Amino acid sequence: MGVGPRGESYRGLQGGVMEAKVVDILSVAFERARIICFERFDPNKWLAMSLASWLAWLGSSSVNFNLPGGSGDLPEIPQEGYDWLLEHGPWIVAGGVSVALVVTVLWLVLTWLRSRGQVMFIDLITHDSAAVGQSWSAQGPLANDLFKVRVGIDLIASVVMLIPTGATIALALSSRPSSLEPLLVPLLLSGGVIAVVGLIWSIVTFVLDEMVVPIAYAWRVPIREAFPELRRMASDTPGSLLTYLLVRFFAAFVVALFAFVLSCLLCVVSWLPFISAVLLLPLRVYLQSLPLAFLHQLNPEAYSMFGPLPREG
Repeated sequence: MGVGPRGESYRGLQGGVMEAKVVDILSVAFERARIICFERFDPNKWLAMSLASWLAWLGSSSVNFNLPGGSGDLPEIPQEGYDWLLEHGPWIVAGGVSVALVVTVLWLVLTWLRSRGQVMFIDLITHDSAAVGQSWSAQGPLANDLFKVRVGIDLIASVVMLIPTGATIALALSSRPSSLEPLLVPLLLSGGVIAVVGLIWSIVTFVLDEMVVPIAYAWRVPIREAFPELRRMASDTPGSLLTYLLVRFFAAFVVALFAFVLSCLLCVVSWLPFISAVLLLPLRVYLQSLPLAFLHQLNPEAYSMFGPLPREG
């Protein structure tokens, strides 16, 4: 059984859940960001929080997909292409495996750093602290647990998306069609599976980062023990939770748009590593303060550590 911020069993404080007010959450998060970044301004704290936020957002990027336009028949596939693929198959497989290993190592390193940075960022914002070294050590167990959960979710999603893709490639090599028309249905099915799995993956990771991690941090319990609390919260106040998640998604979109405009105004400077984290710290503190304010308003007793004002030290 988990232990809460004051030593109580967190299962004993699950009562008394109230409805959350979105306007109050937005204002409290704004006030917390203002106090941390400006009223209690400290250059050391600014750099420490910027480092944690930089790690938390490390490797995050937006990807744009451009679909080819135009009309007409589907393009033909030359048979020589199949012959070339079969002839150089072992080399292609070896090269693909090598690239996959390098990408996997980089992905694991980035995921581990992001997990550590996210938990540190929550810790520094909660206590309005610059003790990045102490936070790195103290939050290690929760960060490692988050790393394992993220790796598991990403692996499951990747395997599910690779199965239809691999089946389509195997079908193409075995039947060797002269055009894409015979492969149109497998391609559509594969794309549909990838789209659905990608959407589910995005929602799961968003809820994990937005709600489960702060709950686990507040109760000092593993990630897996925070999921039941989220399910109970969704059962007791589904309207508040859904409304908050939608507002949080909209807030992230607005902040991303503002950050993009700021990056364009600052040109090359904002794209340098770590510099963007320093410049955008107030926005990131605001975004990370939203779930803390939501949890505190939903249950002030259980999440007293996420009170309206940051606790110094």
